Amino acid sequence: MCALAIAAPRARNRVCSWSKRHSAPTIGCSILEVFVGSQLQFERVTERDVPALYELRRAAIRGGCVGHYTSAQIDAWTNPLSDIGLQKSLPEHSYFAKIDGELVACGMLDVTTERIDGVIVSPFHFRRGIGRAMMQHLERIARDSGVKHLMLDASLNAVDFYRSLGFQGDAMGSYHSPRGVTLECVPMSKSLVVS
Repeated sequence: MCALAIAAPRARNRVCSWSKRHSAPTIGCSILEVFVGSQLQFERVTERDVPALYELRRAAIRGGCVGHYTSAQIDAWTNPLSDIGLQKSLPEHSYFAKIDGELVACGMLDVTTERIDGVIVSPFHFRRGIGRAMMQHLERIARDSGVKHLMLDASLNAVDFYRSLGFQGDAMGSYHSPRGVTLECVPMSKSLVVS
């Protein structure tokens, strides 16, 4: 699947105190906590988590890809009857992000192929820094695993997001989903070598 990180609505109630007068949150709060209101926790996705992964994926695609893909493409891409076509082993580094036990994002890294895939954020948590935090988590694992270069296929709605994280790529490509739909995407890459 094209790596998917979706952008959208407004931030949630803030738990950490922060005022518009100050450019940073109070001591003890990360900037992510200011937007999210809680600490983000990463947990490995297990085989029993796959149905929840598909539900999150469907919601993220339906919430963020409208206007970038046709209704027919989105319907085919999110058809629950075709979930069986996706059933394969998850990469070793497949993670959920949770806030107070609620599933808010997912992302996968295959260190062998140096590919990031399936970065998705719940539409209820768009534009809160969660996609960025997931990418930072996956990049840290990649660096620790000796990966020098990352690749991904960005869905059309996520190209600017990945550019903001240092990924490069402009050429349009095609992704042939196991669900039987072909989608335009932008192959992108990023060097992890510090110069």
